[in-house]
Amino acid sequence: MTRWLHPLCLAAWALGTLVALSPLTAIAGPVLDLGEGRDMELFFAVQFWDVYTFNAVDDDGNKVDDRHNLFIRRGRVGTTGHFQPRIRYLLTFAFDGIGLDAFSGNQGTPQAPDNQNFFLWDAFVTFALNRTWADLTVGYLRPQVGRESITSSLAVNSLVKTLNNVYPRQHIVGRGSGREMGFNLGGLYSRQNWSLNYNVGLYSTNHERIAGVAGGGSKNAALWTGRIAVSFGEPELEVYGIGYQVNFFDDRRGITLAINGTYQGETNQTSANDSDGEEVYIGGFRNNSLLGCDLLANLGQLSVSAEYDWLHREFDEAFAGSLARPTASKYTDTVWFMRAGYNFPLHNGQVLEPVLMYTRFDGDPYSAVFPDGQHEVFSAGMNWYLDRNKLKVNLHFHSHAGRPVSLFSDELGKEGDYAGAGLQMVF
Repeated sequence: MTRWLHPLCLAAWALGTLVALSPLTAIAGPVLDLGEGRDMELFFAVQFWDVYTFNAVDDDGNKVDDRHNLFIRRGRVGTTGHFQPRIRYLLTFAFDGIGLDAFSGNQGTPQAPDNQNFFLWDAFVTFALNRTWADLTVGYLRPQVGRESITSSLAVNSLVKTLNNVYPRQHIVGRGSGREMGFNLGGLYSRQNWSLNYNVGLYSTNHERIAGVAGGGSKNAALWTGRIAVSFGEPELEVYGIGYQVNFFDDRRGITLAINGTYQGETNQTSANDSDGEEVYIGGFRNNSLLGCDLLANLGQLSVSAEYDWLHREFDEAFAGSLARPTASKYTDTVWFMRAGYNFPLHNGQVLEPVLMYTRFDGDPYSAVFPDGQHEVFSAGMNWYLDRNKLKVNLHFHSHAGRPVSLFSDELGKEGDYAGAGLQMVF
């Protein structure tokens, strides 16, 4: 009975929040006009989550207590605007995981108990070189690969992002934020019933999982990325940008299909002895690549998104043979998702959206990172939009399953299932 009492309390909390917030008007950030085509907009965003987790297991294989956890899942503060009419910028800082319990079923990393982490999230400038074909973005940004990774967590319509967010990011840049220093050249060409959006990027990776040595090693190769997206019907983007939506709230009737790819050559193939004296993989490779495809369909009130990625890595045979865990000289992991939501507009301009999502990762039996691992998540829930994504309340249930070695389970530990309520505010 206790297990279900907490989710019912979450539902009551979400409903109470909605009633309290329903009279509020639209939220908008202040914009400072500095003259000569220069402007600055300040913004702030936060996600408060209240999660009840059950069935979690620690690293020793012992079941831990079911638990309630209220925390700040994500916090963002920053500024965006124009240096000149054809030069745009974005600078964002983050404060995530404040109050997050280590055994909460939610993905994410808890802050240390002093809650002092405040860190750079985005820092880039976009130069509009040509109205149609050439926008150059420079700085610390997400490589334009994979719909889930390049769509903001503030814009997806599931409570959690899918596994196509975390596994590809670790595979190509190493860090969970998915950001890296680099260049991206892109453009948007639109006709009456179709449009084409392209992006080509070049990045300097320095994470230990990729470079083999933290900060970079003696061997070095750039990360190349590419993405081509074709939209039929109404376009996904009205003007070029590197931020995306999922739910258009009946403002779009169109389908976007995309293919993505990355390639990086040889870096330092590195291993080290663990506590048992066995040689374990640290990072680096002979070459590393990703191939993926994705879909976004907005058909009135219906929003459907999906993605499938192949994560491929190769080693020198001698290096692969030196590792304690059997590892092939080349392997391919896969990860995919499907998600659908349907809007039910209310008489007061608000929107209810039930959402279903399924996502799954499968590690190659001879993967160096996730050998024979499996990880799957099913979620079902409801979003209540008071002001689209600027003011939103969620109530979702998540069921996890999998096997070692994966982010679900590393030997004996297992993520728990959970029910979660969320409040998102963007200003």
